[in-house]
Amino acid sequence: VENFHCLYGEDRDFLVNTFSQCLSAREIKNYKNTLKNLPLFESEPPSRPDYLVNLCAREIWRNMEYHIENGIHPELADQLSEFMAERYVTIENFYTLPSGVPSLDVNKQFLIYKPHLRTFYSELGIKAISTTNYVKNYILPEFDQLSHHQKFAVLNFIKDNFPSLNKNLAETIRVLECVEPYGKPNTLVTPYKLFDPSNSMFRNIFPTKAKLFPSQKYTSVKWLRFLRNIGLVTKVN
Repeated sequence: VENFHCLYGEDRDFLVNTFSQCLSAREIKNYKNTLKNLPLFESEPPSRPDYLVNLCAREIWRNMEYHIENGIHPELADQLSEFMAERYVTIENFYTLPSGVPSLDVNKQFLIYKPHLRTFYSELGIKAISTTNYVKNYILPEFDQLSHHQKFAVLNFIKDNFPSLNKNLAETIRVLECVEPYGKPNTLVTPYKLFDPSNSMFRNIFPTKAKLFPSQKYTSVKWLRFLRNIGLVTKVN
């Protein structure tokens, strides 16, 4: 165990895959605590802007591994070891993320979704958090701290998964500043401050390009249906 810091990412993935394929359910149960305390499980990427400039984490690791193995930059070994310690973790109190959720800095207690390890994770007692609970308990409380780009990614994810989400979440989302008005790309407002552009009365009352309508990026049928569910004004009160 003391030599795990020397293992590269692919080595750790290989060990996890081997355990999942070769150990019986009884063996996993007998060695569960030992397995859960091995730093082999790939978590969501840590926020490391000094390293993650133009390349994804996995590409950076492979580049660092190549340089270390070939003696080009031996000083990178400590950096790689530190990075691996953040990326590959023991799994006490961890969850598996739902498939397809946006990768954000709030992902600090989650393992990367790997369908082929689902049974192995379950036998280790790792819980799979539902999409609804993930959005409600981890994304929305941190929404105001996200970047403009991340907020759009979150809203797009919720839009695509809305039928499977608890509709009570709509009341939480409707008070968030999450929708871009027409002609104001750096501004976000709450949905109920904007009018439905498909309503002919609103189109007659307001200029076509009024800032009281959502940005053009939200004008598809699917987007407008979603915005109506979270507060877009659809009729005159």
